[in-house]
Amino acid sequence: RELRATRDQLLLEASARASGALAARAEADVSRGRLQEEAEASQAAALTAIAVAEARSEAAEKREECAERAAAAAEARAVTAESCFAAAEAKSAALGLTLADAERKLAASAEAAEDARVEVRAMAMWDHGDRDRDADNSSRSDDEDIAVTLAAAAEAEGLLVRGVEGLDTAEGGPLAALEIHAPPPPPRNGDRLDRPSHSLVLAARRTVMDASMRCEELTALRAALTGELAAARRADDEIARLRSRAKEAEADAVIARGSLAAERTRLAPSTSPAGCRLHDAEAELTACRTIAASLGTRLERERQLRVGLQLAADAGEVWGEHSRVAEGRCAELAADVGRLDKVIAHLNRRLEHRRGGGLGPEGEADAGCARVGMETRLSTTSRGVSGAVVAAADG
Repeated sequence: RELRATRDQLLLEASARASGALAARAEADVSRGRLQEEAEASQAAALTAIAVAEARSEAAEKREECAERAAAAAEARAVTAESCFAAAEAKSAALGLTLADAERKLAASAEAAEDARVEVRAMAMWDHGDRDRDADNSSRSDDEDIAVTLAAAAEAEGLLVRGVEGLDTAEGGPLAALEIHAPPPPPRNGDRLDRPSHSLVLAARRTVMDASMRCEELTALRAALTGELAAARRADDEIARLRSRAKEAEADAVIARGSLAAERTRLAPSTSPAGCRLHDAEAELTACRTIAASLGTRLERERQLRVGLQLAADAGEVWGEHSRVAEGRCAELAADVGRLDKVIAHLNRRLEHRRGGGLGPEGEADAGCARVGMETRLSTTSRGVSGAVVAAADG
């Protein structure tokens, strides 16, 4: 009964453990599937994030390359603009020197015109003195010659005055002073007074012509200098604009490099959320595999325990059979013992009867043989029972 109770208890415990192991295995399978799905989802998310990060890094690298090319082009333009500005400065310096030379020539022309005007006045005064000295010997023609000479001197002086002073203020420009003159009148009474007057007019006209030409050159030089200065200012503006664009390109390059570094830092395995999730999922999957392996080991142990319990049950059944056989043999032995007791009692009675009536040698021999046979039978029966018990225990 104790063996049966123990066997039933062991069977119940084994079935409970087996059901728990099956439930744990099912739960482990569910957890494994869930962890595999989460790991696949995390891996897909990580791959997507890596692809997006690679695309962003490629775009940032392209932007950086474009910014570098723009910066190189801006630097080349800045160098070109600086060279143009240097050439413009050199040209403006040359034009400044030319302008200074033209101004010096204009001042020299003004001085020459002043000298010519002084000479005309002196000649007019000389002619007037000659007229006073020769007043008694002169005729009406002399008066006319003096008048012509004075008119020529006045005309030359007017040409000089208008030509020098009216170069920049006349409405018609530097040549306007030359358009109001008429050819000198023809000589009337000899060459004494006509040649000086004619030479004075020609000198005045040549002086005015030289001054006008120099003024035109000065105006052209001023216009060229103004154009060069405007070009220099435009070059300065272009240089400033290119420098600003270069600074913007450098700022864009710095921003692109910063974003690329941030993206690489974000995608690093140590700090990436997707990588951390994937690492956690792998660790959890490894733990689940370890749990599944331990559950498999437990299931193997449960199977072995179940086999042992089955063997124990079989041994219990064999023990029951042997115990029943032993009980039958014990009953037979008890019956034999009862019969032997009866035989011994009968023999004792006969022995006492013979002792009381006197036994012979044959009676004593029969009693001794009966006693030896009974002892032999008892020893054989006890050895058989002991062997059956030992065999049952071994089974």
